[in-house]
Amino acid sequence: FYLIFLYGLFFWITQATSWNILTGYSGYFSFGQAAFLGVGVYSSAILVSRYEVNFFLSVPLAGITSMLLALLIGFVAFRLRALRGEVFALLTLAVTFVMAALARLSSFIDGGQGRAIAIPEYPDFLGEYADFIFRLGLLMAVVAVATAYGIQHSKFGRGLFAIHDDEDVAEALGAPTFRYKMIVLGLSGLLAGAGGAIHSLQISYVTIEGTFSFAI
Repeated sequence: FYLIFLYGLFFWITQATSWNILTGYSGYFSFGQAAFLGVGVYSSAILVSRYEVNFFLSVPLAGITSMLLALLIGFVAFRLRALRGEVFALLTLAVTFVMAALARLSSFIDGGQGRAIAIPEYPDFLGEYADFIFRLGLLMAVVAVATAYGIQHSKFGRGLFAIHDDEDVAEALGAPTFRYKMIVLGLSGLLAGAGGAIHSLQISYVTIEGTFSFAI
């Protein structure tokens, strides 16, 4: 019980940190966390259950898939300077609903039936299943927090804080705002998706309602 409880704590640390490096650092408020998480969950679930891809390989692949979605959103939103503030937040919220509808309509993804995930083979030194999940969750949370810490204490992080304070001034002073925003949005999606891949194994049966949830 305590191991699974702690896994839940580490899961939310990962997701909160993923959200914070975008919204907390750059000031672009996002409701799209469930979209990034959901794409990671379903990417791993499909790769493992349908194509028998090794679970450990599916984690980075799920993260990359979520990152690509995030970069697509960023390419559209950040090219149009009008999509800031509340408009950007609503755009990310709309993406979450669109991804949920796509998963429900596509039998390849879900089709409204849910998707079961079997426990993969893993090295014995990782312990029992609860120990295994606990250690994966801990590792993912450490990676997320270390990434956020590294960004915060870097030139890149200072550029993001400048964007947060006043993007027009930051751009006038020579900060590559478009590139910085694309990088941080991609990293946010990558962390959320990789965390989602691990979460798909923990919940063992993924559903649209539990994944693309506004509660996320």
